[in-house]
Amino acid sequence: CQQANGQLSAQQLATTFERGTAAASRGDFATAIAAFQEITRLVPELPEGFSNLAVVYESKRDFRSAFEAYQQGLRHHPKHVPMLRSACTTVLRLNQEAALGSAGLSSEEGRALCLRAKEAAPKDPRILAMLGDMHTLWTEWDDGISCYKRALALARTGSSTHRSEDLDRGQVYSNLANCYSRAGQVRNAVDAVQQSLRYKVDHHTLGLLGTIRSTGTKFDFVARLVQMQAAEKLRQSLTLRDGSCKTGKWDIVMDWSACLNSSCKDVEVEVINPSTRRTPYGAPNNVRFVSSSDTVLTPYPTEYLERTLLVMQLHNVYIGGPSGLLHHHCKIYAGGHREANRLHEALQFGNVLDKVEHVSAPLVSLISQNLRNYYHFMIEAVPRLLLLRQHMEQQPGGKKLFASLELLLPSGVGYVAPTLQLLGLKNKVRLYDGTVHRLVADLVYFLDWETDEVREAVDSALRVSPGWATLEVYDADADADESWAEEAGDDDDFETDAAVERARARHEEDHQPWLWPRIAAYADEPSLPLERSLAYDPWSQYYSSKAGLELLRRSVRTALKLPLTPAAVPASASAADGAAQWHVLYASRDDARSGAFGVRIIRNEELLIQALRALLGARARVHVHRGKGRPVTEQLRAFGRAAVVLGPHGAGLANLAACAPNTTFILFPMEPHVDNTFGHMGAALGLDCWVLPDVHSYYYGRYNDLTASTVLQAVQVVRDALVRKGLPFDATVDIEDVVTKLFQSGTATGPRTAFEDVLGAEEEEEE
Repeated sequence: CQQANGQLSAQQLATTFERGTAAASRGDFATAIAAFQEITRLVPELPEGFSNLAVVYESKRDFRSAFEAYQQGLRHHPKHVPMLRSACTTVLRLNQEAALGSAGLSSEEGRALCLRAKEAAPKDPRILAMLGDMHTLWTEWDDGISCYKRALALARTGSSTHRSEDLDRGQVYSNLANCYSRAGQVRNAVDAVQQSLRYKVDHHTLGLLGTIRSTGTKFDFVARLVQMQAAEKLRQSLTLRDGSCKTGKWDIVMDWSACLNSSCKDVEVEVINPSTRRTPYGAPNNVRFVSSSDTVLTPYPTEYLERTLLVMQLHNVYIGGPSGLLHHHCKIYAGGHREANRLHEALQFGNVLDKVEHVSAPLVSLISQNLRNYYHFMIEAVPRLLLLRQHMEQQPGGKKLFASLELLLPSGVGYVAPTLQLLGLKNKVRLYDGTVHRLVADLVYFLDWETDEVREAVDSALRVSPGWATLEVYDADADADESWAEEAGDDDDFETDAAVERARARHEEDHQPWLWPRIAAYADEPSLPLERSLAYDPWSQYYSSKAGLELLRRSVRTALKLPLTPAAVPASASAADGAAQWHVLYASRDDARSGAFGVRIIRNEELLIQALRALLGARARVHVHRGKGRPVTEQLRAFGRAAVVLGPHGAGLANLAACAPNTTFILFPMEPHVDNTFGHMGAALGLDCWVLPDVHSYYYGRYNDLTASTVLQAVQVVRDALVRKGLPFDATVDIEDVVTKLFQSGTATGPRTAFEDVLGAEEEEEE
């Protein structure tokens, strides 16, 4: 044709396309956008103009504009399958960005567009896989599983109108495994990730396997080993270059003791608690269980050993990636990441560091594992900072030196500044965004706790040498049967009970012995030995040191003018606070919702709250710690004045760090109880700990509904705690009768007050 739409000749069109693609390839997005916008305006019948415009927007991470470009193109080409598929991918990316704080699409918008793509190409496994990703993002596990399995079935049977090789089956199996894990189907999740390893054994898939096992099995040594292997695979694949490592061949330093005695260039390491390291804390009866059955959460550690605390000084060190990982001289210092599967996320800062900003001022790095989660910031980062300040200020000239340090902290986190202000930390703050910042610093201080004994115990229990990759814990047999994951053909009733049973029975023989190991070190013991309680726990890398937790509590309570003595008498608020006296705090997770689903939320909790109010009557108050919206100071003060705290596992319980010794803490646990975060905090802080296993939740799931019996159970534990503490309650109330009537009516009575609607943690949920 000589003219396109009467405006551009074929030659002009080709020239404009070339100008746009050339500009995009060199990063000149403004010129590229202008070129493709001209094409879409003058030649709307050409779908490639809209697609290229969207791709340029995606390159600059403007997914909203990319989506709008696709929408505009689809108005002209409503059944253009490649554009529909790409638009669905952009919907997914846009909503993933929303999880990081950006403005996303509503699930209705995204669902409508992706369903249009499916209707236009019902046999395209890539679209089905993307729909699976969307359902997973919306926490619609069953729908996600169905989409992934149908995509795999189409690719495997050849019934797709698209080439099976177009589908990245290894990635789809990984996504299916993640969805199974989120749905609580741990065995199926392990099976699916096993299939993924047939296609590619990389750090992503091994890390996923470690995560699935650590969330689905108690004290799983293999989870820790797999995570270490993931780190080794990652190390082998790195081609990163910085100014100090020209070869691009890296070592990952998991434990800082490897750098003692000047064995690491430009790194100084000092042990700061030689007299208290490995000191025991906790007690065998530190945790009491209250259950209607004989089953309790065992093994359940109640005793620990204090960590070795180290202060590091790193000179001429590079800082990069979302988690601000420290690296130089061909060594990457994992620090707080250790063997965690998140290590690979921390390293996603490209293979070549350009536009590096030089920082001459001495820094304290507090960037580590997921500081956008309230727990990881308050219980991991803040104790590190307080311990470093305490250590430095004990040295001659240390106060002045510490005051000169800049604090490297994550940007865009609302609770950082008020926490520093509360704790009297007046240092200059340098905000860090790992997606755009690359730093090289003359001097960085970092405080951490050691894990040598953890890794040694893991290696010993698995009977392997201390290397990272000595035990093959996966089966990479390319001929393994995968039909277990693709039963029932191509109909809508994809997963029937009969199909699942057939698949499981057929596949049972193929499981490797490592899948569900009996760990001889504890299998025949009723409880965990003191010296092994941290080594047995894959989650212990996220527990703070006892010294750090005690220092955090002392600092918070001093700043809030709360007494440091045990909670033995009612605490009255001052007139200046404008708050009434209260005794019991319930930590709700009602605001941890995503659509109709909420991770570890509890239904009928309002009936528990009403029963507690009836118990206390006019003599005291029930303080409900719920949702987002209140300052950190109010959160900590609320916990700091509580005589009793109860609630489900969640980041809001990080505020237990403000509780006085002997505060009663009643936990609704997870089952399996894979993360003993708050049990460890209770042991370190001397809390009066109780666990109610009858109310439990899978890590990614929802708690079983509160019933009349479990509400009565919880209220009785609270009442007994008040009796022990000498705190007032209404002894004339027949709690059993109150609870019965509450559940008969099915509604909670009495309005919430503004005082009761106090913020939980300003948390960003996982994972």
